[in-house]
Amino acid sequence: CFGCPARFKVFIREKKNKSGSVSIQLLSKESGKNHLVKTIGCAIERPEINGLKRQAQEAMDELKNQSSLLGSNEN
Repeated sequence: CFGCPARFKVFIREKKNKSGSVSIQLLSKESGKNHLVKTIGCAIERPEINGLKRQAQEAMDELKNQSSLLGSNEN
């Protein structure tokens, strides 16, 4: 969904796993439902989790830039 139109809201989710680790995921909200865009990774320690969240933010910014470029090409 890295080519999703800009009208879809993309956000970062921190999901706790049964093993005790935390998965960092990018999700989009479409028609009131969450859809997984990409799993960035999983970690147990807070510094590693924060690093994954930074990576997720970079991926989300890249997605928004791609959406902007797609939108400007349509005009």
